Amino acid sequence: MLAAATLPDEVPLLVVQIAERYLGDDALSDELVAGKWIVELHRAYKSGKETAISLEPKLWRRYYDLAMPDWLMMLARNCEYATDVPDFQGPFDEEFDYIAGLWDGSRSLLDFMSQYDSAISRSHDVQYE
Repeated sequence: MLAAATLPDEVPLLVVQIAERYLGDDALSDELVAGKWIVELHRAYKSGKETAISLEPKLWRRYYDLAMPDWLMMLARNCEYATDVPDFQGPFDEEFDYIAGLWDGSRSLLDFMSQYDSAISRSHDVQYE
């Protein structure tokens, strides 16, 4: 299919068509790509290559670039708070594990959204008594 492209500007459209044919309609959705990127960031965080401080601007940038999806808000917020408030380290780790785990097992945005529960994300917060 790509070999049939006669003009350079035809290639991006053909790449999208090929990816969607074999990987599904939302194979190249920005949120799916972001989710898989979060899985990689999570691995880097767990291995010590990333910290809450290094992750915070990355997560907020992606949050705004994606038009503020609900599923990313608590992760970005908890990451920011964990950089200043030690009590938020646990909730950040819980939310990061949760979101990265869902994305790791998801093949599409629809697959992720069918499993995501905002109540679980909201539970990853500091519990003051």
